[in-house]
Amino acid sequence: MKIAILIQSNDDYDWLWEGLFLTWRLNWNWEEFNFPLYLITETKKFSHYHPDCNFQTINVGEDLIGSKNYSNKLLRSLIKLKDQGFTHILYSQDDSWSFTRPDTLVIKECLRFVEENNQTIYKPLFVEK
Repeated sequence: MKIAILIQSNDDYDWLWEGLFLTWRLNWNWEEFNFPLYLITETKKFSHYHPDCNFQTINVGEDLIGSKNYSNKLLRSLIKLKDQGFTHILYSQDDSWSFTRPDTLVIKECLRFVEENNQTIYKPLFVEK
């Protein structure tokens, strides 16, 4: 399994990014689950706000500016991640902050279930012909 963390946001909500960065950096178990983290937004770069952060930005383009294009932004991002070889996504949103460390055993069990049952987000979205 090649897993990425995908957080959905938009340019107008960049004021949330400081708290988002701090809660993910401080509360996620990076030692156990060191997956690359991608932030979806239209044109802004997360690294502009946090130059020392290794979170990556997926810019989906000016044609999707605003909060009403959430589905299109997500689909465009999933295609980009699929093209990079990712098979699984842990999804969150910019205003979903964890104030405690997630339970490692629960995450491991969920990942085990997904792998053993051949679950993937891409099956319903991208049917190969």
